[in-house]
Amino acid sequence: GAGSAHLGGYCVGLVIGVARYAYEPSICLPRDVTDQQIVRVVIQYIDSQPARLQEDMVLLAKEALRKTWPCQR
Repeated sequence: GAGSAHLGGYCVGLVIGVARYAYEPSICLPRDVTDQQIVRVVIQYIDSQPARLQEDMVLLAKEALRKTWPCQR
């Protein structure tokens, strides 16, 4: 659908790499989370704040993931 075309504007591999491999102690991904879910969360977060599109994608992705899957410490 329209969503998949929209995805092309983002670095999907970058988002997944950040989510899975960047050591980020404040983010705790569910063990069974899929790459697709990760990307969807990040895109929805960025889409909800269009004014921030020019910001660093990596930082926005981390922020989205931290808000969605914070670690319970």
